[in-house]
Amino acid sequence: MKDEILPSRFRRLEWDERPDLQQGQGQAPVYDAEYFLREGERAFYRRDYETALLNYSRALRFDRDCENAWVGQVRALMETGELDEALVWCDRGLKRFGDSPLLLAIKGWIMGLLGDTEKGLGFVDSAFQVKSEDHPLLWLARAGVLFLEESPNARHCLEKAIEIGGARWQVLVDAGRLALRYGLAEVALLHAQKGLEKAADRPELWLLAGEVYQALGSDRQATSCFARARALDPRWEVPRQYLEAGRVGSRNWLVKILSFFGR
Repeated sequence: MKDEILPSRFRRLEWDERPDLQQGQGQAPVYDAEYFLREGERAFYRRDYETALLNYSRALRFDRDCENAWVGQVRALMETGELDEALVWCDRGLKRFGDSPLLLAIKGWIMGLLGDTEKGLGFVDSAFQVKSEDHPLLWLARAGVLFLEESPNARHCLEKAIEIGGARWQVLVDAGRLALRYGLAEVALLHAQKGLEKAADRPELWLLAGEVYQALGSDRQATSCFARARALDPRWEVPRQYLEAGRVGSRNWLVKILSFFGR
């Protein structure tokens, strides 16, 4: 595959250092497009966007027509704040897939984030016109643009996304994070709680719940959620960072109190 399929940051990687990725031995995984797509999604929801980009790019090395890898790649670039690059790769994907509803909707979302919400909604509307079936990402993209316009309809779009794809905990994380980003902590909490009812073993949902409680000023509950996320996956650094930040904050507060009474 030509290097044009890879984001610029990955063109320097040495791909030949791995063994034959198609060969599995015993119960070893088969390293194919689907494997790297799953790894990309896992990294995305663990907020390790560089690793997500790497795995989506590897998926595309095996299958240039893996549309979900294109979508994941663009979303990961959005999360890192690289909106111009995300737009470039979105356009490249649209050239490859034609009127892909997912890429059209995401392009609209990017346009909104770049300051042109009118044009952004136009692209999202186009996505709904060409879609073959409802997809939660279409509604999340619409919600993202409408939040930028401070439209009350944004919440309705979040509910539609959950109605369509709420059986997947990832959709509830997406909806919860989007609500939290725009100051709707109570709404985000409902999404986190609904997700935990379905998948209490997902540290990503516990992390979201912790962030929501933190935004609501419930530090003790936030710490409990971060600790639960950490216990479910001790190797995940994000919950550890939240817990450490909380301990540092508590120590700083104690120092201030002792300093006051020591005057």
